[in-house]
Amino acid sequence: MGPKRIKIVKVEEVNYEEEVAALKTTLEDKNKEIETIERKAANYRKKQEETIDNLKLMKEVDGDNDKREINNLKMKLRESINIVDQLKEKIECPVCFEIPHTGPVPVCP
Repeated sequence: MGPKRIKIVKVEEVNYEEEVAALKTTLEDKNKEIETIERKAANYRKKQEETIDNLKLMKEVDGDNDKREINNLKMKLRESINIVDQLKEKIECPVCFEIPHTGPVPVCP
């Protein structure tokens, strides 16, 4: 019998840095998108408060013009509700349907 031969197997290193960088970029983009929607939602909340104040004032006044204004304010209210729903879609967990209350918000690839 001759000398024993030992096989050397080279283990390839897996580089996850690119994948992590891509995920970080995606997370940053999502966070920016969430911030934008949150700003829009805050603006619409202000508009809602103004709408509510206007509706209170309109109760005191009678006439056809009031009905048109009420309908217009209702449309604005629907728009603001739509923005809030969009915000909810962006940050709501697709598995448990909960909305995170603190950051960072996890993002699936």
